[in-house]
This record gives sequence, C-alpha cells and structure tokens, in this order.
Amino acid sequence: MITLEFAIAASCQNVIPLFQPIPIVPKIADQPPMFTCSPELTNYSPFNIDYLFVGNTMTYNSIVGKLSGIITRLSDSTPVENAIITIINDQGQTFITGSDTNGLYSCDSIESGIYLLTVNKEGFNPVADSITIAGNDTLIRDFALTAPTMVINPLEITEIVQIEEFFTRVITVQNTGDGALNWNASIIGPGKDKITIPKGDGNFPCGAAAPSIGRAPLTSHVAGTREIQLKGRSLGYAFEIPGNTFFSFNTDDPSTQNFINTIDYSPSGGTFDAVNTGFMYIIDCNENLFMRVSTCTGDVTIIGSCNPYYGQTWTGITVDKATNKMYGISSDLSESYIYTINMETGEATVIAATGIPGAIDVAIDENGQMYSFDIVNDEAYKIDKDTGASTLLGSIGFDANYAQGMGWDPEQDIVYLAAYNNDGSGGELRILDRVTGNTNLIGGFPDGEQIDALAFSGTGLAWLSMNPYHGVIPAGNSQNIAIYLNATILEHGTYTKSITFNSEPNVGTDTVPVTFTVFPEDGPTLTISEVYSHTPLASITVHASNITNMGSFQFTIDYDPTKAIFSGISDWYPGITDVTIGNPSAGKLTFVWAASTGGITINDGDFFTLHLTATDFPPWDYCDICWSDNPTPREFADWNGNIFTPFYDDGFIYWFVGVPEDKLQPIHIYPNPASDDVQLKVTTPSGTLKYCHSPVKPFTMKIHAMSVKLS
Repeated sequence: MITLEFAIAASCQNVIPLFQPIPIVPKIADQPPMFTCSPELTNYSPFNIDYLFVGNTMTYNSIVGKLSGIITRLSDSTPVENAIITIINDQGQTFITGSDTNGLYSCDSIESGIYLLTVNKEGFNPVADSITIAGNDTLIRDFALTAPTMVINPLEITEIVQIEEFFTRVITVQNTGDGALNWNASIIGPGKDKITIPKGDGNFPCGAAAPSIGRAPLTSHVAGTREIQLKGRSLGYAFEIPGNTFFSFNTDDPSTQNFINTIDYSPSGGTFDAVNTGFMYIIDCNENLFMRVSTCTGDVTIIGSCNPYYGQTWTGITVDKATNKMYGISSDLSESYIYTINMETGEATVIAATGIPGAIDVAIDENGQMYSFDIVNDEAYKIDKDTGASTLLGSIGFDANYAQGMGWDPEQDIVYLAAYNNDGSGGELRILDRVTGNTNLIGGFPDGEQIDALAFSGTGLAWLSMNPYHGVIPAGNSQNIAIYLNATILEHGTYTKSITFNSEPNVGTDTVPVTFTVFPEDGPTLTISEVYSHTPLASITVHASNITNMGSFQFTIDYDPTKAIFSGISDWYPGITDVTIGNPSAGKLTFVWAASTGGITINDGDFFTLHLTATDFPPWDYCDICWSDNPTPREFADWNGNIFTPFYDDGFIYWFVGVPEDKLQPIHIYPNPASDDVQLKVTTPSGTLKYCHSPVKPFTMKIHAMSVKLS
C-alpha cells in the first residue's frame, strides 16, 4: 500500500486532491507497473474533522517500452559477454542488464522517457549514449566496443654513470589497439610498500554530524580494524588537537605517542621544508599566524601573519621538497583555494580555486604532484599546483569530518592521512593510494584523538623521476616518457627502483625495473675509445685507470657483426699474458684471465687494443662497441680475490672517407660580395665532396686546384 502524506486544516472545509502519479517499478517481470490509489488518514483527531469524503479511487498503468541489442568487439565483430548495460533517467530511475554469451542483451518494462545509457566491460572503453524509450515499442541499440593495448618499451633500464652526472632515457608507451588508452605510472623503491588499494565504491559507515573544518566533539571512540601492515616505518610529527600536544610517533604504531611539548596555538597544517629537520612549520587557523616549532623542545617562533582568501579558513600547508617551495590550502566547505606561502615572512599569495568544496589538507610527493581530500564528498583529488585545476581520483573509503592532517613521507614514499573518521572511530592513521584515491587503515591514534598538522622530515630528492606520469594515447599512437637518472645527489653504489605502468581501461600492468650504478670520478674505470677510421681496419684502444692490484678479470664485448669483423687483439698492458679470448658467436668476444705471480696496477694506461674490419667500406655509419655480461658476465677481482666493479664506458667506430672533422686545420671562407661564389684556399687535388651548410640546406663543393666553388 502507498500512503500519500498531506496536511488537514483545523476546520476542513475544502476537498483535498489526493492522487498524484508516482512511478513504480514492477515487482512481476514482463508486467506493467500498476497500483490502486486510495486515501488514508493518520495522526488526526476526530474532533477536528466534521466529515471525510473519499472518492475517485483510480487505477494507474504506466506506459512502458523495451530495449535490446548486441554488444560486439569493433576489431573482429565477435560477441562480448558480461558487458554491463545501465540506463538511468533524470529522476534516478535505473535499469541494469548484461550481455549473454552471444553478446545479446535486453531490458523490458522500461517506463517511456529519455535515459542515459552506458556500456561497461573491463578491458574495453566505456560507451555512453542518450536514448529515448517509447511506450509499447522496442528500441534496438547495438554497440561495437573498442579496446586499447599497452606496450612498454624498454621493459628494463640499466645505466652506469659517474658521480655528478645527469642522464636521460626514454620509455615509449604504445597503444596498438582501436580505443583510447589512459595510462598512469608510479615509481616504487626497494623495501618500500607498494600501495595498491582497489577503487572504492563510496559505500562505508557514516556519522550524523554535518561536515565541519573545526574541532570534533569530545566523545569516546571504538578503533577500527587494521587494513594494512607496513614493511618499514618512519618518524612522523603531529599535534593532538584537544590538548594542543606536540608529539612524534612511528608510522607502524600510531597508538604510541612520544610527547614533546604543549603549545598555546591551534595548528591546522604542518610541514617540514626540504632542508631543515630541527623544526617544522605550522599555521594557526584561529589567529592566522605562521610559525616554526622546534622538533626537539616544541618551542614556537612566530614568523608573521598569514591570511587566507576572504571568508576562508586555513586547512593545510605543505612544501614541494624538490623546489623547497611552500603551498597552502584553505576552505569554506563550498570552495577551496591554494596559495604559495613565503617561508621568511608568512605572506600568502592566492594561486586559484580548486573546485574542491572541503579540501581539509594538502601534500606534495617527490614527483611534485599535489594531493588533497575532501570532507564534504569524501573523495581524494590530485591538484595542479600551478593552476589549481583538480582531478578526481575516487572515494577515500571513510566518512571524513572535522580538521585532520595529511603528509608525504620521503623515506617510504607514502602519503599518510591523520584522518578523523565520523563513523565513531575517531582519529586514525591512513594510507592514500595516489591512483585510486582510496585509503587503508593502519591504526587508531590513542583514544581516537583528533590529530592535525601531520608532517615528515627529509629532502625527498629523487634520483629517479619521470615526465609525464600519466597521459591519454589515442588508438594507434604512442607517447615518449622522459626518464631522469640523477647521480648528482648520490654516493658511489648501485640503486634500484621500478616503474609500474597501469592502464584504464584495464588491459594489464607492466613493471620496468631500473638499476642505476654510480661510480666516483676517481674510481676504477675502463673506457672503450671512440674511433673515427678512414680505412677498413680500425684499431680501438681500451683504456684503464685507477685499477689497483688486479688479479683476475672476465667480461664480454659486443659489436655489430653486420658492420664489423673481428680481426684480433694486441698490446695488452705489461704483465697481462695468456688471456683466453673467445668468439662464441658473431658480434661477441669473451675474455678470461688470472694473474700468476702478482696483481697488476694500472694508474692510467692502455688496457689492450681491439682490431675490427668494416664489412662494407665505406659504410658511413657507426658501429657501437659495448661492454656486456652475455655470455661471460663482467667480474674483476684483486690479487686477494676481493671483487671490485669498474665504471664501464662504451665506445664506437665511425668509418668514413677522408679526414675526420676534428682533425681538420682551421680554414677561412671569403665570400665574394658581387656574386654567390665562396672561395676556400686549399691544397687538395681536384675532386668532389658533399658539404652540409646547415641541417636542412645541403650544398655540393667542387674542388679545384686552389679553390672551392659553391654550387
């Protein structure tokens, strides 16, 4: 039975119309919705009603239609099974069906009107269309779904450089499919937690309190259940809001606080800069004061006033550790603004509005990407820190409310939330997935206390970075991604990370391991020369330096067998004899040696000379000559058997006819102002050679006995 609620005056003298059409979804399949409408009075006093007239009982039948079609692949017209077809109208009335093994779908008893239709299937690009359902009619809509592919090249990066060098490689993301590919990438370090939290559906327990950026009411809490166990831990700093207590804690155990001091301010945001670890910055949301706090004593130093945009309240501050530039964020629960903040004076400069209603804090990771989360709609965003433009990531998976904190941990490369869960759990430490926007619970703060101004020290300078970190590639296209390897901030050693590429729609994930070996400038070095040869036989010197007490070695050298033929080895450094040299296959040379009487020291000299002959002279081409581990891996040891790793520098041969450019003597060009002739004074016999005046304008110079005429 359907009850229509209405109000009756104290003296009911008018006829009150009761019936209004109400859309009803049928409970019985293949039958139209139908109901009988009759009035019913509740909560009334008979003393206030003289009489009640009931009449015009009506029966209502809705006008319905049908929808059907077939879902196929665009590439080969084969059926797509288990595609989800959803239609929804402006009133929120929703119908959902799926495709069968033949790709067929149908949906009956749909009330007539205009609907938004969507087709979704994992691995395929989603489809959206507007449709009109007519009464007593069947609408047929067929869809051919597109699907991208994601091909990553190369699938491994290995580089050896010297300290103070900066190196750039390129990874290509290729989409050979017939639909657009939306890709994103993340860099994961060894021993660190790879944060992968499935996208949230927005369904989670919620409290009754309306969104607020202030203090939470004092009440008891029931801690939630841990959802993730960290591999490592870091030291974080934060403030407990009820008592303004400054403390530190380990991220794997947020329930244990290390008390530092209490302060007389209300911090609504906190951060470290990229240099100092002895103090952090905080901002007071009540007094709009910008301050430093000693991490040792908790002593506060006021820097100056820091005022947000009119009507706004500060909710967070952060520093881009790569540039040491500070940013702030404020909100009034309808719009949020980002700012730059002068760390010397506290002066704030508005950048732009973000479109996020209740951004409660902000964090920037090692890639310079800014993140925030919203307590109005419980969603996470990434923000362009230059323009303020925000991009929705997804649901954060809990009912966020009241003031709370956010910070990026450089040591573990994790974005943490000092969250306040409105479902009764109170203060919690959570981890943010920077791809899906969802979060996982690590544990509750003591007694569910409300925590703010979460911050982590550390420079966050990255030896591995990339640009861009995400993109959209149309069907049949590719995109080059710059990979930056920075040895200027590293000491001697070998460093490893990996780059994980994700796809949307989901067509797979690829992980590219990156190995980066850094050598000191005065460390052991082996260099294959760069040789320019104008004869078929080329001699390539392999130079050695800073080699001490060498007792054995083995290695492989690769060359292109289509361009060169191995002709021999000569001129080993004095004391190196009886080297076993192999040529197991074309383009591969192997070397194995062990000292018999004592170690060899090469401070700076020629290791040996390699001879190669051009297969087709003159090829006008390069032949790369490279150190290799296949089939004989590189290994050097001293006389006592201690392994050491030299810095390996590859070389090449360039075959050509004539004298290499770097061997030419300076010449003078004298243009004739009365003509287009350019004369060069040379002593070369007659002949013809190619001369390139610029990369796009070739010329031919005809050599005569004492001059060259430009033609």
